Amino acid sequence: MKIENLENIVKYTIVKWKPLGQSTKQVVKTYNGAKKLFNKIIKTHRATLVYAINNNGNHVNLNHLDDFKKREI
Repeated sequence: MKIENLENIVKYTIVKWKPLGQSTKQVVKTYNGAKKLFNKIIKTHRATLVYAINNNGNHVNLNHLDDFKKREI
């Protein structure tokens, strides 16, 4: 899925990546909800990924967007 297809997104997944299958994910319905949750989690867990998922199950990573880039602490 390409980034310009964001209008068909049905949910956003925020993943706290951890080794050995210990990763956790949280799902939100809105872009603003994803931004808020990402900004909260990234303060304590640097390996955080954000995906947008459409109704076909296709996903795209959003970490290259300014709203989801890792910032220096």
